[in-house]
Amino acid sequence: MSYSFGQLMLDPDGVLNYNGVDTTDFDIKLNAFLFTLIFPVIGFIFVIIPKRLINKLLLLQARMNPFSSR
Repeated sequence: MSYSFGQLMLDPDGVLNYNGVDTTDFDIKLNAFLFTLIFPVIGFIFVIIPKRLINKLLLLQARMNPFSSR
């Protein structure tokens, strides 16, 4: 999806439907590209960080959870 929005962003005649209106505005295309790019980047970060850091994050999250039984 990021690849498709990247190509659409670089095409000056590419049309994107935004709030029911077809537009060729570059800013809207850029926002769509960046929004879809966030998720693969976050996934890649979780792949490369060490497992012990992920475990620390999950333990910290469990301590801050008001619904936990501890």
